[in-house]
Amino acid sequence: MAKKNLTVSDILNIPALKDCDLLAGAGGAAKRVVSRVGVMDSPDSADWMRGGEFLLTTDFVIRDNPRSLNLIIEELCRRNVAALGIRLGRFLASIPEDVLAMADKMDFPLLGIPGHIAFSDVIGPVICVIDRKQNESFEKQTSRLLFQEHVSRSFLELMLAGGGCKSILHHLKNIINVDAACFERFSGVWVSPEEDSPFVENISTIPSKNLRETFYTLPLDMDGENLGHLIIDHPRDGAVPENWQWTLDYARIAILLNIQKEKARQEARFRYKDSFLQGLVFGHINRQEDINEYLFVLGPEFLPPYVIILGGYDAGDEPSKVTGISASVEDPISLREGIWTSLYNYLSLHYGRVHSTMVGERHVSLVSLHPAPGENIQLLERLLRKFRENYSSEKGKTFSIVLGGSVKDIGRISSSFRQASICMDFAGATGSTEAVFVWEKMGLLRLLMSTSNREEIRLYVEQYLGAFSSVRPSLAREYIETLYALCRNGWNLRSSAAEMHLHYNTLRYRIKQISEIVSFDIEDPEARQELLIALKLYYANKEMHIF
Repeated sequence: MAKKNLTVSDILNIPALKDCDLLAGAGGAAKRVVSRVGVMDSPDSADWMRGGEFLLTTDFVIRDNPRSLNLIIEELCRRNVAALGIRLGRFLASIPEDVLAMADKMDFPLLGIPGHIAFSDVIGPVICVIDRKQNESFEKQTSRLLFQEHVSRSFLELMLAGGGCKSILHHLKNIINVDAACFERFSGVWVSPEEDSPFVENISTIPSKNLRETFYTLPLDMDGENLGHLIIDHPRDGAVPENWQWTLDYARIAILLNIQKEKARQEARFRYKDSFLQGLVFGHINRQEDINEYLFVLGPEFLPPYVIILGGYDAGDEPSKVTGISASVEDPISLREGIWTSLYNYLSLHYGRVHSTMVGERHVSLVSLHPAPGENIQLLERLLRKFRENYSSEKGKTFSIVLGGSVKDIGRISSSFRQASICMDFAGATGSTEAVFVWEKMGLLRLLMSTSNREEIRLYVEQYLGAFSSVRPSLAREYIETLYALCRNGWNLRSSAAEMHLHYNTLRYRIKQISEIVSFDIEDPEARQELLIALKLYYANKEMHIF
């Protein structure tokens, strides 16, 4: 492999210089680069040197003061001259020892040229070698530029043909013959040339910090934002060939542009999907032709029946949190975004088949219940309760979530949204801000939720249960639980006693005590129906502290 630069050592191998002696400065022979050749005919010629010269001179220049050569060598070194060849014999038989010592100290090659060698015998061959080396350098540079142009054009053509990150990595691997992978931060996934890549399987289990310390990694940064990283199966500290560096740079640029393209496409898709979802829930899109035009944004697996999940968070009088010297305020908008982003991610991970948007200050998720509606309703209820419980416990925030009624026709999903909205308004009116409601389990309350007057609801409950405020709270709760058990069991005393683990006579005695406290006839069928409604309202609102 040819050396990158022409050195003094290379010059000394020219046949024309075979009789020349390297008198001093041997340590610099392999390091000092020769780019031109010239003749020094006076001591002040050193002032005109530009660096890289192989100078020739005679002992005539220093005949009166041989030790002035110390100053000349010092100046030549300062100007990065490659070497000095002196023809001896006419005025000086040898170079003073102190001059030789200085040349050794400064690693400045000092050559002795025999008297029978003419300068023209040296200059010609040296110029030929310099020209040849420069031509080789030019050819290498031309070859390098052609290679760069080929690589850049190939990546550009790949992108213009619609090739994604996977195609880019496959092309990169073909060029450098080394496994490569890319981590896209916006999608959170590893991308590799093959479907099942052992390289990705290996690196995906390694912590990010250790990964960068082990493998050769290029960050994918754009406009001050890190979008991921490109990794090749090559040691981090290992030498990287020059042609790899160009190829990796072009691949990195291609991947960055592809990520930007995919982000823009995804954002456009989200906007399109948001418009579709909001049109559906408000009933603005109900013609089947219009629905079919939009359905592709939901994906082929998004099959009927469907249901709406509605989330509501009311900051109310909750104080803002101020942290740090800069007084960073945790505003309600950020709190809502945090809750609903977490809910969407949670449902996407544990359930899937969900699309979300915001309607005003409320979170709306459209969910497919396919293929088992009953089982999936129960699964969603469990997931929503678990999410609300965990998030409230971890973040200290309370909110309500409603699961509307299911529909088979997506064009009628507005009815599920309306049901969920009625239930959410009812929760707000009654102060039930820490609950998960399922519309299809609300029973009779579904008919009562059209009223959102909290005071009216409170007065209605107080009419039937307010009399228990005259007894101690624990006894009041016991009486209310007894009435609710009786309502659930159709006022069958034996069934109610068994459910409550009471003796039959004990339950009869308790009913007698209750009838003496309440202001209505406990035996009246109509009064019993009104009582059931009051009890349902009471238990639907755990925060309604009447007593």
